Amino acid sequence: MKHTTVNKTITGIVMALCIGLSSILDNSVAQQPVPSVPDTLGSLKGVPVPLPNDLDLVVKNRARAIVLGKALFWDKQAGSDGQACASCHFHAGADNRSKNQLSPGLRAVPPDMTFQHTRSGVGGVNYQLKQSDFPFHVVSDSLDRNSAIEFTTNDVSSSQGTFGGTFSDFIGRSGRESCELQTDQTFQVNGKLARRVEPRNTPTVINATFQFRTFWDGRANNRFNGVDPFGRRNAGAKILVNNGSGAVLETLDLNNAALASQAVGPPGSDLEMACAQRAFKQIGRKLLNLGLRPLFGQKVASNDSVLGPYAHPGHGLKVSVTYETLIKEAFQDKYWKAFNYVSPAGFTMMEENFSFVLGPRHYAVPIHARI
Repeated sequence: MKHTTVNKTITGIVMALCIGLSSILDNSVAQQPVPSVPDTLGSLKGVPVPLPNDLDLVVKNRARAIVLGKALFWDKQAGSDGQACASCHFHAGADNRSKNQLSPGLRAVPPDMTFQHTRSGVGGVNYQLKQSDFPFHVVSDSLDRNSAIEFTTNDVSSSQGTFGGTFSDFIGRSGRESCELQTDQTFQVNGKLARRVEPRNTPTVINATFQFRTFWDGRANNRFNGVDPFGRRNAGAKILVNNGSGAVLETLDLNNAALASQAVGPPGSDLEMACAQRAFKQIGRKLLNLGLRPLFGQKVASNDSVLGPYAHPGHGLKVSVTYETLIKEAFQDKYWKAFNYVSPAGFTMMEENFSFVLGPRHYAVPIHARI
């Protein structure tokens, strides 16, 4: 396994995932006069970062939540086959990879699973993109979009993700996942599987704290339900909460939390980070109870502004720093502590709530909110 250096130069970018987003506008705002637009756009440095109103009812220790959030963001163990959140947000918060980045129009109607040619006449899986391949749609008159089309394709320059397959179980206590690889007729080279490529390119996280919704299609809702990206649209979404008598299912409705809603998308996607049918509670079991040290196998810079004090001299974080201890220190007890709770399938409360854990960790403090 190759080492990945967690470099402090991207701390500000990563911290964009550790805070809240823009607030919901009151209906009265729409009735106010439209303000004049300045001739030049000003800096966002003076703009307050709107955090969730009830953040401190969820997060107990913001500093520890930042440590937890950055560790999970960079940890390749969170993915089924070595894919971390940072794999696609490594360069200026976005994806600058240029090989094996073509997707064959998966969002076309109907979906297109066949690669087309680039302007250079080639393309497909494992293709090395060149400057001359862009743009993907060319008209004879660049000032008239209705002029004759000289070249077009529904292939997309996107972001590579997983190898695919269906999750079955973990292999002993190694943390490795047993995934039944499927014969993929699209993403393969000479009969060998290649990483699948998503329908859309990974957007930058710079200034993402000010987005009301996230993802290109806006499906990551401003309100976080603790389970998936869809907020109040999923009326059945509930998490476990200790009400004093034991763990019960309750609705979470955290406002200004589009980044939390976004955070629970990729780790469960069989295109981005996971083998199909791998649930969040299974990600929790892998990182919490299989003895995996955070960022194991990855080099952590000793001068990293967040993780440096916890860095192991070899790789990963210190033996004393575990995801379980970080969660206990970061979140209010009622979201992870219930005496002797075990689900019918044998999962702990912390494992059952792992989608919730992946969300509000992004909202620790209004620091490094913008670049």
